[in-house]
Amino acid sequence: MDTEKIGKFLQELRKENNLTQREVAEKLNVSDKTISRWESGTSAFDNYNLTMLGHFYKVSYNELINGCKNIKKRNRKKKIIIISIISIFVIMILSMLIPLTIYYKKNYNTFTMYTLKSNNLDYELDGLIIDSKKLDYIVINNFKNIFDVDKNNINVYSYKISLLFDKTIIYSDGDLDSKLDESISLNNLIDSIGILYKGDNFFKDNNILVKKVKIVIDYKDKKDNLYTIDIPINIVEFYTNK
Repeated sequence: MDTEKIGKFLQELRKENNLTQREVAEKLNVSDKTISRWESGTSAFDNYNLTMLGHFYKVSYNELINGCKNIKKRNRKKKIIIISIISIFVIMILSMLIPLTIYYKKNYNTFTMYTLKSNNLDYELDGLIIDSKKLDYIVINNFKNIFDVDKNNINVYSYKISLLFDKTIIYSDGDLDSKLDESISLNNLIDSIGILYKGDNFFKDNNILVKKVKIVIDYKDKKDNLYTIDIPINIVEFYTNK
């Protein structure tokens, strides 16, 4: 057992965790002199101490003995975790998509799904359009301001949110002429936006992909100054059973 090599590794682990020798000693219920001797390699290790140190620094017994992390094993573990997460995500998508497909196939024969994304670099959103012969759904949520958050940290006293296809407003929420009981920050207003539209074949046989779609957020401050945020939306065909 190379105590000096193990000691240097313990010192690296401690510094990676931004800890002092005294802080480690307090957490392990030993003296700081013991930590110093371990890191300098002047004190022998028993199995109990190595197990305790490995658990504390989240490294394996073999990694401590070898005085270094097993990078290949750790990368392989990360890869397995990433693959597992992706697999779960795919299963979730399929679990939602398959019932929807069966339902719409049974009730509306054919339909097409489109995904919606923001074309305004300052804002993110997620959305979905389901277009069938009898019924249309539009769901838009997960709004997020991703640029200059402080700029949008102003108080809103009234607002109106509109969803437009070309120049037709198909959804709106809020009233610019009606003040809120309590003001809300613009960031919180944006985070809270959720749009659910259900219409009777609004799109008909028109090509959705050529339509100009956008969300308009109109709001007023305490002095009744009017401001507008335009968020153009990009539409991409995601699935169809036609």
